[in-house]
Amino acid sequence: KLFEKHFTDNQTVQNSMNTIKEQIITKFFKDNSSNKVQAFKNLIQISVNDEH
Repeated sequence: KLFEKHFTDNQTVQNSMNTIKEQIITKFFKDNSSNKVQAFKNLIQISVNDEH
């Protein structure tokens, strides 16, 4: 989320982040359990408050 917040206009960073997400899902969730994948997707959507 932190990268997405600060680099939303940078297409290269966005493409890299999408590739990393896909690789994590593929490598860590080999059985592709939909519950695990959905839990991961929910986790990466947690808001980041970096204004402290």
